[in-house]
Amino acid sequence: MDIRTIKYFVALAEHENFTKASQSLKIAQPSLSYAIKKLEQDTGTQLFEREKKRVILTEIGQQFFIFAKEFLNHHQSLEKNLEYLGEYGTGAISIGMIESVKNWLPQIIDKHHQKYKDQKFELYEIITLKEMNNALKTSSLHLCISNHKMEDDLINCELLYEEEFILAAREEIFGKRKAVVSLKELKNIPLIITPNKFLTHQDILTVFETAGITPLIKYEVERFDTACSLVESGLGVTFLPKSYVTIPGSNTFQQMEISDFTPKRKVYLLYNKNRVSINSVSHFISLCRSFSKK
Repeated sequence: MDIRTIKYFVALAEHENFTKASQSLKIAQPSLSYAIKKLEQDTGTQLFEREKKRVILTEIGQQFFIFAKEFLNHHQSLEKNLEYLGEYGTGAISIGMIESVKNWLPQIIDKHHQKYKDQKFELYEIITLKEMNNALKTSSLHLCISNHKMEDDLINCELLYEEEFILAAREEIFGKRKAVVSLKELKNIPLIITPNKFLTHQDILTVFETAGITPLIKYEVERFDTACSLVESGLGVTFLPKSYVTIPGSNTFQQMEISDFTPKRKVYLLYNKNRVSINSVSHFISLCRSFSKK
């Protein structure tokens, strides 16, 4: 007995006529007759009483009809749930991200909602390469957006974009109209930088080393927004990714370019190769790729 046979049985019970039932099922009448006869033979039970122009359920057939309807309803519910899981997975896309994506990621999420309006998101700031690797392999995260490049057979690592850093400083430090500054001018100015465990820390120090300059590191902070607060208080200067500072006039500090050695970094999209079968996740990854091409 299979699902198709049960559907045939229910259709015949509801129509009480082989011709009408076969038409509703869009199959040939002999196929329906054979399936019902085989069902009765396999179960050793007469399910229908045949009359001249109709068939009616026997007492056992009536009871079996109740069970069959319940089974088909459950099967239909199962199919819908499975379809939902194929589209949405568990219902939420879990993303590990670096802080600087805050100005463009909402645009991607908004565009994603145009197709998957019920999609939920779980956003986590995740810092170290080890944390990322573990989260992606254990399926704690669907994807990561990070400046860490990962080389692993199970993880797909795609370059999204490369971006420059700008210098953030109060106007009184270099002058109101100054738009470009050299690294030599930063030598004796307090520098606000991320801790050593952050890849950004190494990116910035490498630029200073290339220029033969030792920076005056006064503060180490984990978040760019904390660094901005210190800058706005006049405690020093800091480097920020351009993608983090996108709205002119949104901060009270100057945004300046570096004239000699401009710090840069690459931002990657990482995901588990075995976990992109969920349609909504694949769609979101595609949107991230399209953003990187702009």
